[in-house]
Amino acid sequence: MSRAITVVQHTEQPALVLKTRSVNVVEAAVEQALTSPAVANAVNADIKNLAQTVKGIRQGFRAVADGLIGFDSSRYVDKNKEVLQLRPTWLEYQTRFDKILEESHRNALAASSMIRQYTEAILTDVDPSEIEDLRDELRGFLQKLNEKAPTARRTYGDLQQLADDVRSFKAVIDDILGKAEDKCNEDVKMAKDHLQNLEKMLQSVNDERTVLTSISKHVLANSALLAGGLSAITAICVLSPTAGMILIEALGVGVAIDAGVYKYRDSNLLGANTQYSSELIESWFDLKYQESRHRELVGHGAALAQTKERIDALAEKIDTITEIWQVLKCDMQQLQEELELVVDPSMSITKRFLKKLRHPREVYNRLADLLELYAKGKFYLS
Repeated sequence: MSRAITVVQHTEQPALVLKTRSVNVVEAAVEQALTSPAVANAVNADIKNLAQTVKGIRQGFRAVADGLIGFDSSRYVDKNKEVLQLRPTWLEYQTRFDKILEESHRNALAASSMIRQYTEAILTDVDPSEIEDLRDELRGFLQKLNEKAPTARRTYGDLQQLADDVRSFKAVIDDILGKAEDKCNEDVKMAKDHLQNLEKMLQSVNDERTVLTSISKHVLANSALLAGGLSAITAICVLSPTAGMILIEALGVGVAIDAGVYKYRDSNLLGANTQYSSELIESWFDLKYQESRHRELVGHGAALAQTKERIDALAEKIDTITEIWQVLKCDMQQLQEELELVVDPSMSITKRFLKKLRHPREVYNRLADLLELYAKGKFYLS
């Protein structure tokens, strides 16, 4: 150790001496770890596997998007008759991922080049007499590093948010399916109610025709019976066919029925019968259609359950890239802290100072390697 450090150790309290030695041990361990083959191999493996991870993520996005086609094509609506769609939102997530990846790729290349330049040009062994000049250059580099560091933080944050949104999309699926389910149930109920109403109306028309037919078969000979009386009898027969038949039998006399009036009324009833019968058939088919739509929706729900499993797997893959940028973000922060110590004007030019200057160099090299490997990664679109 230098004379300055030795003097300090003799004049400081024992606790401070112990702390200083502990710092030296930690720094030595960190430097050794950063330069070890195991760390280098781990870094290379993580980044080289990134291309395969990205490929898996893109395939995952496409698989989920394909799984949404069936539901979207059915064009289910909510109670406000708004078409329910899942795929457009999902495709936005895919676009966001590609954009984040492209920007991170470009930013990593720029950061790697910058760090490599300073690693080779500045962070070499220097003579103590050059330290002050070096400090000035390092301050300039620190300023540039401060400009690049937010990029790493932003990339990490964007990827983390995307992973969260991807996971939340499962709740979006459940919400959309719930709205479609509510509307399908409502449509089935309305179709059933309409069918039942038509059946009642058709039955009423048929009952009235039956009454008129019965009256026509019991023509009474009493022509003096007024038309108003006939109308009253007819009304009673319509309201209560049984009571009407009792009344006719009780009269025991013929009733003259205006053939023209009978034919006119029967013609109207026949038209109503035809109309209701036609509507009844349409209503029956509508009910079957609504029920089939509901069954189809249940099938979509089962298929989308598998889609949600794919979403979980996809989010985990995105987490992998997020973790890589978490490392890059932390390394950038460590560089900033190390540089702030080195460029501190109060830092004495000692062997310890030169050691602190060498320590960031190893961090620089590691970070530059990470960024360069990431930037040169082959992110195939297939």
